[in-house]
Order: sequence, then structure tokens, then C-alpha cells
Amino acid sequence: TGMDIAKFPGVDVVHDANKTPWPIEDNSFDIVLFNQSLEHIEDVSSALEEARRVLKVRGRLVIQVPYFRSVDAFAATHTHFFSTRALDTIPDLSLNFKVLGFWCGWPHKSKNLLRQFFKNFIHRFPDFYDKYLSILIPVECLTWELEKRN
Repeated sequence: TGMDIAKFPGVDVVHDANKTPWPIEDNSFDIVLFNQSLEHIEDVSSALEEARRVLKVRGRLVIQVPYFRSVDAFAATHTHFFSTRALDTIPDLSLNFKVLGFWCGWPHKSKNLLRQFFKNFIHRFPDFYDKYLSILIPVECLTWELEKRN
């Protein structure tokens, strides 16, 4: 089942994610995926609360957004920018979700050893990367995988 603001292939529910509640039953999904969409939603906290509502217990929430220094972050329809610590600012997120993983980099697989080195470095030192290195070597996207708590 897919939800989008417009009817596209794979979209079963046409609905503006800014309007809550979403027309989806509670505890009905194993996975909710925000694939390059959360940056378009005005109230990120409400969207994450709706994702929690429609997820089953231990369901997975996967979020992929453009990194704030990426050229992809600057679209007219984007209402938010995301850094490596963006989810740390969401109230009650840690009460509702357990972070299972965080990845950043480029969405395509690369055999470039330098790129792999930077991905590993960014994962170990995200604050240093955000403050000092990201202006020189900006990644394209950030991805989090979370699990719904009871």
C-alpha cells in the first residue's frame, strides 16, 4: 500500500500527509517508508506520530531525506532541511522509537575507496562532519531505520 498526494503507480491512498489523521487504520503496517518525502511535510513531528500510529508494535520506520548541504535539498516544495542529528530534535521520538541504524552518503553503491572512507568517517564522527567537512564533501542523503516501541 502506498500513500501520496497524487495518484501514481503503486499509490493506493491519495492523501495529503500534512492532514491528520491519515485515512489508515491503527497498527496496520509492518513498515512505513518516508522515501524523499518527509522534507515536504510541514509538521514533521505530526507525521512521525501518524507513522507510529499506523505501525504495528516492532514495525519499522525508514526515513530517507536529502542532506541539508546537498543540491537536492533546495527544492521549492521542501519545508525542512536535515542534518545528521535532525531526529535528535524531535520531541518524544526516543520514547516511541528505537533507532536501529543510521546511514549517510550517496544512494548508489560505489567501489570508490575514498568515498567508502568518508562514509565510515561520517558514521563515526557525525558532528565533526556536519560542522567542518560537509561543506567540502557533502553527502546526498541521510537514512534512518527505527523500530516502534510498545
